[in-house]
Amino acid sequence: MKFILIAFVALFAAVSPLSATSLPPAEFQSLTNPQLLQAARQISCIGPLKQADDNSIYIQVSQEYITRLFPMIPQQQLFDGFAPSQDPRGACIEVITKEEMRQAKIKTFQALGRALPFRVIDFCYAPGLTAASQKLVLIISAPLISELRRKYNLPPKITRFGKKPSEFYITIGAVAQATN
Repeated sequence: MKFILIAFVALFAAVSPLSATSLPPAEFQSLTNPQLLQAARQISCIGPLKQADDNSIYIQVSQEYITRLFPMIPQQQLFDGFAPSQDPRGACIEVITKEEMRQAKIKTFQALGRALPFRVIDFCYAPGLTAASQKLVLIISAPLISELRRKYNLPPKITRFGKKPSEFYITIGAVAQATN
């Protein structure tokens, strides 16, 4: 399966040039799809802060990010549309992880319900650390997320992928899992 995904990324990159932006960082591989990015930028770019059952904080975003954009992904057979069965939050942007909530000893999160704006800046493949964690994402820019994190004495970005600060993103597709 990993070979197929590498081939997909290589084919996608060969068909169209990579984005010229300085983003995304090394843990994301930019995939040029102007039609998908244009459609993503037409979907509402604001959402309320919510708290998940695991105590993490996230921005709930329109499910259109999955339902409208997933059909625009080439090589769809390699991916599953990100569904609530994978994450009951659905389409969202993680703001503070459950580990950060615990480590920072955040008992009450005062900003729940506050609507935060964001901007879609890139469409990427996230290789992940395992085959099961590989996904297609929209990288977003949201300065107010970083500002909010600082108020809780957290670094401006979530730390992922071996302790590297990570961009904020919306998952729109995950690697299709083989079924026997």
